[in-house]
Amino acid sequence: MRSMRQFVIVADCGSISRAAARLNISQPTLSRSIRNLEANRGVELFNRHGEGVTLTQYGQILYAHAVSILNQYDRANEEIRQLQGSGKASLRIAAGDLWGYVHLPTAVKEYSDRHPDVLVDLEIVSHANRLDGLRNGTYDLVFGIIDPSVEALYSMTFLKLKKEGFHIYGDSHHPLRGVHRIRKRDLAGHRWINHQFEFGLNDDAGEGQERDYAVKANTLLSAIQVMRGSQLLISASSGFDDLLKTFGILPICSDATRQVLDSGAIFWGDLQEKPMLRYFVESVKRQVNG
Repeated sequence: MRSMRQFVIVADCGSISRAAARLNISQPTLSRSIRNLEANRGVELFNRHGEGVTLTQYGQILYAHAVSILNQYDRANEEIRQLQGSGKASLRIAAGDLWGYVHLPTAVKEYSDRHPDVLVDLEIVSHANRLDGLRNGTYDLVFGIIDPSVEALYSMTFLKLKKEGFHIYGDSHHPLRGVHRIRKRDLAGHRWINHQFEFGLNDDAGEGQERDYAVKANTLLSAIQVMRGSQLLISASSGFDDLLKTFGILPICSDATRQVLDSGAIFWGDLQEKPMLRYFVESVKRQVNG
């Protein structure tokens, strides 16, 4: 099971080095484990490239089954612990940076206080991995956006909780902070951070807006570290206002090129039939409407 779990984490991280850090093992050790897994099956499970790894067609097949097997294995162990009186029920949640860092922490604390018999497992992962995890049973509940075609195809339930636009942010000492009214020409010549941390979507600059990207960041924290003290700009959800302010990153103006998006809770079935999920979503509603 160990090598199978390592394989799944490498696939989720898209990088052997990031997966090794997450597993708290050395990169060479993890690389050997993956190579042995490939050798035992006589196929390559990953395509290796400069930015990391992606699953081959063989890897995709193994991944689909491995996630299901590991999920059943973990559930079995959980039920055994509960029968022994030493385990807790678990609520597995996946979210992007906005929900994970801004909207959910207070709700998690409130829920944990009210339901000490439940272990809340919150992971911040990419948009695609969130939905994949919900489909294969890795997660019970997901927060973020959902493509309408995906919602219809898989009969997922999307409970809209927030609607937020976008701001353009810069360091507190950015020269545009002193401009009263920002126009398109004011933004020309400035360099930007391109990211996927938001709702899991690329910053494609919107209609008719070309941006000179200097940095690509896959997490909010890495983007913050790069921006501090720099003249880089980033377009991100207005929901980050308070959090970014604590790091000296402030809104410069609204970003009219970006679409206002609905985001919220995504799950299977009816919450009325799932009390543990229903109670958590109620905690989140109190938080976001508070």
